Amino acid sequence: MNQDGWVQVTPSFAVERIDPAVVFYEDVLGFKAWRPGGGYAYIERNRIAIRLLEAALYGPDRPGPSHAYVDVLDVERLFAEIAPRLEALPAERWTPPEDQPHGQREFSVRDPDGNLVIFGQGIGANAGQWDYRLRG
Repeated sequence: MNQDGWVQVTPSFAVERIDPAVVFYEDVLGFKAWRPGGGYAYIERNRIAIRLLEAALYGPDRPGPSHAYVDVLDVERLFAEIAPRLEALPAERWTPPEDQPHGQREFSVRDPDGNLVIFGQGIGANAGQWDYRLRG
């Protein structure tokens, strides 16, 4: 933790029902869940976290589908790991890795509630974008 007390930014996704949402993130994407109850779960994989909250708990301020971008060092390795599970989903719920004009290689996955998670790796001039964090 830094001296100011800031910890991290954690996206929060509204889901219709917590149980099937957690199953999706655990079984398809390999996250682990902490489930204290009350329609809430905190899912995490390698320090990448997302908060899942049943949509009804938001009341009238319920958000629509959200999205998160997850930076990874080897997008091909991650995709190869989860591709067999993605292939069991409808084709419109995921995309294979593809180079983007903004210097990233990305693939995306939509959860059952329409929330979008994009996994990306810097390529070309962006290839070393995380070197400063990895050095120390």
